[in-house]
Order: sequence, then structure tokens, then C-alpha cells
Amino acid sequence: MGVENIKVEAMKVFYGLNTKQKEKITIRAGVVKADLAGAYFHSYAVLAGAIVKHVFWFNVTGSDVAPSLADATLHEVDISDPGIDTVQEIAAELQSVIDALTTVYSATVVNNVITVDHEVAGYAPSMHDAKNPLLVTDFGFEILVQGDTEDELGCIEGDIEVSFEESFIDVTCHAEGTTPVAQLKNGVSSVEVTMNLEETTKEKLKKMFVKSGGSFIPDNGSEVFGMGTFKNFENMFKYATKLRLHPVRLLDGDMSEDYTFHKAIPNLTGLTFSGENVFTLPITFKVYPAEGVDSRVNYFSIGDGSQSLA
Repeated sequence: MGVENIKVEAMKVFYGLNTKQKEKITIRAGVVKADLAGAYFHSYAVLAGAIVKHVFWFNVTGSDVAPSLADATLHEVDISDPGIDTVQEIAAELQSVIDALTTVYSATVVNNVITVDHEVAGYAPSMHDAKNPLLVTDFGFEILVQGDTEDELGCIEGDIEVSFEESFIDVTCHAEGTTPVAQLKNGVSSVEVTMNLEETTKEKLKKMFVKSGGSFIPDNGSEVFGMGTFKNFENMFKYATKLRLHPVRLLDGDMSEDYTFHKAIPNLTGLTFSGENVFTLPITFKVYPAEGVDSRVNYFSIGDGSQSLA
């Protein structure tokens, strides 16, 4: 017995992956040019770690008035030319205005669909239409890739528990009765990482909530985040990202014994406020198999997860 191999293993927890957001704008077939007069939609971007607001508004007649939004940068989309009429032509004009913001976005267009890539990594609220019902564009907005950054989650209360459950099918035959003659593995039904966050700053709470919930910035208002119905019926694989456990005894750059969960998303189980106990945020990360990672380790890997595992 080697008692020197017995250890207490404290971990640093990192969540996220430095990722640039990607969004899609669809100008629906039923959109009529005349109805876009003065209409606008909101878009957001990361600048020096803060969220900045951009508003794109449509000038249809040549004399339409920009919306009054003091806390946003306004961008006019001039479609007053009589030669601009179809949804494809409107999409092309909008794409050119977005793409001109070279330090913020790059945009491409195919027919009536515009794909917008953010130029800076980090989370930004999703694009959305004007809240004034008279000035909505009625476009479709969708997050294709949610922006993110890798952040240390800070102090963890108690243990970090990793649980997983494999599923097997017993194979029996008549001659052997109920005695299995083989056992087939038919998948991993659950991989979860459970912990309690103690450093519940507003930014750390936001990081957790915007994965399964979202955030919203009203006209001339400030950002709020929380839970809602916005992501109902969406495939949550799209929002999952990297969760990494790093042994405290190793240097930060030594990832040789890291536990990397390639696709994880927080499942928040509640909040408890107390005047006597430390406020904690209990979280169970649900782990999904990661596309593009070798099937031998596509739930999680132990070792240097920063290298290519394709």
C-alpha cells in the first residue's frame, strides 16, 4: 500500500469557452416593404467586456424618422430606392449595413437569410424586434452559436460530485433460462456534475442563468437576466459548452490531470436566501456527448483537454 498516493483533491472550476456569437436574421416571405417604414430591431455586441446596443432602422419613403433611443447606436437601412422591393433585395441592403460595422460584425446573405458573426468573443443578448407593435419588422431572429468566455467559477462549497449511469441489456437464451449469456452496452443515460457556488456575484449568476434562461435589454433600459419561456422546445445541445475541473495542486498551465466535460449546461435547482447562512447557488451540470470529439471520450476526458480530441 502506498499511503503517499492517498490525497485530498481540491479543484478549480472553469466554465465556458472563448466563442464568438453567431446569429441569423430571416426576412420572412410575407414581409411587405411599405410596412417597414420606421421599423427597427435591436442587436447587441461585446465591447471591452461590456454590452453595447445597436439598432437597425428602415427608411422606406426617404423621409422616415429614426427611433428615439438615447442609449443605442442607430444605423439607417435605406431601402427607399424603387428598385429595392423583394425580401431578397431588402436582405442584401441590410447585410451591407451590418457588414460595414467591421469591428463589431461581419455578415453574409443568401437569398432572404443573413448570417451575422460577432467579431469579439463573449455573450450578447439575442437580437429582437422593436417592442412598439407599430414599428416591428416581423423578421425571424435566431442564435446559431451563443457567445461565451471561459471563466473561473470561484469558491465552491463542499464537494464536487461527478455521477454517471451506463445502461446495459441482458441477452438470454431459452437453453440458459434467465442466466445472461451476454450483456450489451446500449449507451450512457446520464452524466452530471453537481456543486454549490459560493461566489454568487451578479456576473457569475448571469453566466449560469443565460445558458438555460436568457437576458433582455428594454428600450432605453438596462439589462436583466433570469428564467423565461424563450428557449422552450429548443435543443439545449446548442447552448452547452466546456466545463473543466483543474486540480489546485497543479500550475494553471498544467492540464495533464484536468477533467474536461466537453458539452455541459447548468440545470439550476433553486435559490435560498438566508440571513444566517452563506448564500449559495446549487447547480447540476448536465453533460451531453460532444460532436467532433472522439467517441471514446466524447462525454468527458481526463488529461489535457485543450489538445485536439477529434
